[in-house]
Amino acid sequence: MNTNDIFKLLQTVLLFSLGIFIGQTASSFLQNEAFYRRRIVLEKFQHDLCDHLSEVDCTNLEDPKLLI
Repeated sequence: MNTNDIFKLLQTVLLFSLGIFIGQTASSFLQNEAFYRRRIVLEKFQHDLCDHLSEVDCTNLEDPKLLI
């Protein structure tokens, strides 16, 4: 094995390691971003649901228009 082969081997290992690192970093970022966005959507939904339910007329609970 000459020095050119060792250089190519090290270059390939470095390239694959860099690719794995970038892939894991992107995956971690996207998972965290999706988690926080789901939390924001859920909080807004729960807030709207609480507002809607606080104004409910309890005598017409079986009315299908209540959920709209």
